[in-house]
Amino acid sequence: MKSDQIQPLPTANATRSTGQSKTGSTAFCDPRIAAHNRYVRLPELRKMVPWSAATIWRQSKNPASKFPKPVKLSERVTAWNVAAVEAFLAEREAA
Repeated sequence: MKSDQIQPLPTANATRSTGQSKTGSTAFCDPRIAAHNRYVRLPELRKMVPWSAATIWRQSKNPASKFPKPVKLSERVTAWNVAAVEAFLAEREAA
């Protein structure tokens, strides 16, 4: 395959050196997915934001906070939009 061609996304059974979820899904960590379409769960979010899990949840639920609210992807899966988190971090650094 030529380097200028778009490569297919990995399947749920594919392994990656960057890690994968317990179900084998790599969709959340694939860098080829645009940031506005990506969502991260709490473990990956903690790598982006210098806060504990408790602080992330507290800021997410605080109406006065500008920290992005999580999105329920299913009954048991909650994630944050990467673009919204990056915008929050950029605004925070600019202040």
